[in-house]
Amino acid sequence: MTMVVFSIIVLQFVPKNILAQSDSIKQPFKGYLYFQPNIGISQYFGSFNKKDFWNQNPKLAYGAVLGYQLSPVFGLRSQVMKTDLYSKRSDKNQELTSDLWDVALHLTININDIFAKYNEKRFLNFYLFGGVGYTFFNTTIQDITTNTIIDESTGQTEFIMPLGAGAKFRLSYNFSLNLEYGDRTVFKGTKFDFYDPGEDYRVHYSYASAGL
Repeated sequence: MTMVVFSIIVLQFVPKNILAQSDSIKQPFKGYLYFQPNIGISQYFGSFNKKDFWNQNPKLAYGAVLGYQLSPVFGLRSQVMKTDLYSKRSDKNQELTSDLWDVALHLTININDIFAKYNEKRFLNFYLFGGVGYTFFNTTIQDITTNTIIDESTGQTEFIMPLGAGAKFRLSYNFSLNLEYGDRTVFKGTKFDFYDPGEDYRVHYSYASAGL
């Protein structure tokens, strides 16, 4: 009883600004803007190398993300990526090269905050993303033995559907490290690798990246 009375007396003399600081910790989530440059590798998967789906020809890729976190669970972001895709088809002595860049709009979903209370100091967060975008590419298919161009398309554009997942590691209040894998499905693959979509699946390419 003595401790309760003593605590009440002490609270009467505690500066109100200290109490306000304690209350501020309990304030609800506030949306925020973020920017993330990233770098990684890309790979082509599609009609051209369907017999070698796990194509071992990754190429350097880089890009950036600008996003806004709407709530603990949902966010919106735009992403741009640049790369040069490459694939080799040994059975026909052909190789595919594509100078490509794309831009997309994603909806992001934070997995942790679906099942647990929001905590801005959480070290590791997992997320999913998906949306729509546009790719701009110049593709060439060349005969390896004769070095002659078989097919070529320049200044082509096509819609894409990006889907992926990532992990965000909190480094400090202002910085986090993002590891991410995304796959882009090209709506009309005939423009991309010159193969009839009736004979196989859609063309797609991936981007595995690390961003800050």
